Amino acid sequence: MIHVSLQELQKSYRRHKNVWISAAGAQSTPNYSHKMLLFYAVECGLKSYYMKKFRFTMTNQENTEGKNITDFGHKLNELLKNIKEFNLHLPQLEDENKNQISPEDVHQAWRYGKNLNHGQETQFVSILEKILAELDGRI
Repeated sequence: MIHVSLQELQKSYRRHKNVWISAAGAQSTPNYSHKMLLFYAVECGLKSYYMKKFRFTMTNQENTEGKNITDFGHKLNELLKNIKEFNLHLPQLEDENKNQISPEDVHQAWRYGKNLNHGQETQFVSILEKILAELDGRI
């Protein structure tokens, strides 16, 4: 795992967010790549906000429990729970074969072009967008 500064993480958040906003504003439906960048925007945003809240400047700094930001991996629900300011939770999704996809693995499903339950995927994207909105002005 590489470690980055808070400023680098914030830049990544803004970069991914801007691509998502451009894609979502276009007339066509955002594709898997755009949704993946939405996921990464939220991940970078939550990690940035966590670091800012707990006064970390690098991702390898540890909290009082010996945990650093990279320990969260792609577990957005765990980040939301630890930040304690967002009343949002990402649900599991099902793929076309009814296999369960955990929230932290959805970015992989999009990366590999897995077909997901449309209604569940729409709800998941909507929650990611709500988290983005909550992050605005906090980072």
